[in-house]
Amino acid sequence: MFAAAQTDAGFLPQPHCIMNNLKTLLARLHRRYLPAFLLACGLTVAGASAATINVSTLTQFTAALTNVQPGDTILLSGTIDTGGTKLSTTKNGTSSAPITITGDGTAVIQSRANYALEILHDYYRLSNFRIQGVAGSTSNSPNKGIVIDSADQGVVENVHVRYTDQEAFKVRNQSKYWLFAFCSARDTGLQNDYGEGFYVGQAASNWIGDTPDASGYITFFNCYTINTYNDGWDIKEGAHHIKMVNCTADYSGSVEPPFDHPRGSDGWYIRADNIQVIKCSVKDLGNTEAAYRFSNQTVDGIDYGSSGNEIKQSAVIGGNGALIFSEGGTNGRVYTDCVPGPGGLLDSGTSAG
Repeated sequence: MFAAAQTDAGFLPQPHCIMNNLKTLLARLHRRYLPAFLLACGLTVAGASAATINVSTLTQFTAALTNVQPGDTILLSGTIDTGGTKLSTTKNGTSSAPITITGDGTAVIQSRANYALEILHDYYRLSNFRIQGVAGSTSNSPNKGIVIDSADQGVVENVHVRYTDQEAFKVRNQSKYWLFAFCSARDTGLQNDYGEGFYVGQAASNWIGDTPDASGYITFFNCYTINTYNDGWDIKEGAHHIKMVNCTADYSGSVEPPFDHPRGSDGWYIRADNIQVIKCSVKDLGNTEAAYRFSNQTVDGIDYGSSGNEIKQSAVIGGNGALIFSEGGTNGRVYTDCVPGPGGLLDSGTSAG
């Protein structure tokens, strides 16, 4: 059940890679303080020996991913049409020399691959580029935008994904210690089935060797979704210690999830543990669903989604639904500083304490 809580209660412990103090996080995320922030995350700025690899074509991009060394920067420029080629990392960075993939302000990865960009290795920094398919065309759009798979210790800043057949950003298979800041997912789910903005973990049916996907210690700061065919954020059973701060799931555009869609039809759909939703908002969701849905699932005798979840200083703006739906068996706190939606505080069927 979800219980009301006072506004001055403590938060969950922070992952060691993320600042404990939100005010410090806000300041250090500013570009002029980024080196200091990365140091706090165990990612230092590369030394003078690091190389910059300029990329403006698919051939250059694939070669760069093969040849890059820890501390190097892959600098993207212009529109890079990758066709059906999935771009994948080939080696790790290090804590003292992460690998950077960044844009020059004009960089766009145009893709129709299964995954536009796949991060399979540790210590990566991604920043300042867009990934996109083609509006309304499933044959000319990527299935997924960025997939982070079994990779730890990374930062994704100012990266924007638009026009995908399914999810825009996916973090899965035991990936840990990631920060997403100022990122957006737009126009997802062109196939009208799967279409989440930000997706963490794997459904139990997709666990490898029946081992729970314990992806965790991930923060989303000031991220945004619009026109997602399913939930803005979907956090799966087994995932844990996920924090979303100042994020928005916006349905004021032309697309929103259909009512009671089997893939998800809320702003947030959470089946994980130790999740915090802070200063977030769901805007103009008009399918009568709750903005935030907390569910639980039992897999092999273990209950997921029933421990340590909190929603604080968050709101429903417009639309016609309630603030929260909570299945029986879930446990968590809704703080009194949350703003209910037009449908009230608790959706019909919620188990409240």
